[in-house]
Amino acid sequence: TLLSRPMAGRMSDTVGTKRAIIYGLWGIVLSGLLTLLSTLLQTWPLTSLVILIIGRLLLGIAQGLIGVGTISWCMGQVGVEHTAKSIGWNGIASYGAIAIGAPLGVVMVADYGFTSLGIALAVLAAGALLLIRNKPSVPVIRGERLPFWAVFGRIAPYGASLTLASIGYGTLTTFITLYYLNRGWTGAAYCLTVFGVCFILSRLLFISAIGGLIEFRNCSFETPRNALSKAFFLSFRSLVPVLNIFSAILYLITCGTFTWKRCAWKSGSPPKN
Repeated sequence: TLLSRPMAGRMSDTVGTKRAIIYGLWGIVLSGLLTLLSTLLQTWPLTSLVILIIGRLLLGIAQGLIGVGTISWCMGQVGVEHTAKSIGWNGIASYGAIAIGAPLGVVMVADYGFTSLGIALAVLAAGALLLIRNKPSVPVIRGERLPFWAVFGRIAPYGASLTLASIGYGTLTTFITLYYLNRGWTGAAYCLTVFGVCFILSRLLFISAIGGLIEFRNCSFETPRNALSKAFFLSFRSLVPVLNIFSAILYLITCGTFTWKRCAWKSGSPPKN
């Protein structure tokens, strides 16, 4: 997945995001078929293992294509001003799949064997291909492309922070099953489910936080009381979208005698009396 990301980015920029996703989904279909073939050839252990590894490598490349393509496709559909929400909903879909798939996979293997995993991969990816077949793609913007390493240098500080924030997740997914086995516990998959659910809840709660903070940063105020009231307003609005009405009422109350006219936006002059 990691090594395929540069290729996935170039493909999304050149042939289009939808085409990149289609290639990724076909890769998952093929990976599922190879997984199925691997389980059917268990009497030849080495051959079965080699086929399984090839299927997993193909699945990683496919995931890279889909991961980049879906975010780019969503941003192209709703606009760059909704970039944070696009990434947020993509994360909700991804970790929602982890929350559901982890325990479901355990049940499938226990009841139907590893053969069911290969069939499920192929069928789900084929279903996704059917769902997007009539969806419009975003136009490919022609122009000079920055080299990969030039882009990498610009985003490296932000990417490093994301890497550090993801260490816990990587550790959890890698060692949680081994830890449960070492302790003699069962149900390690449900730990991933809890993690996925908490991730989704945090995204739903704070999906508007970035936009609210940017709006607050771009606004200056004439009085501390006015600034404080706006801070309360944006904090509540960013926390939960459902609280928009409540936060608007809170804003009007805390403003007191101050009105919206006293807010001087940096992007323009204050409204005239």
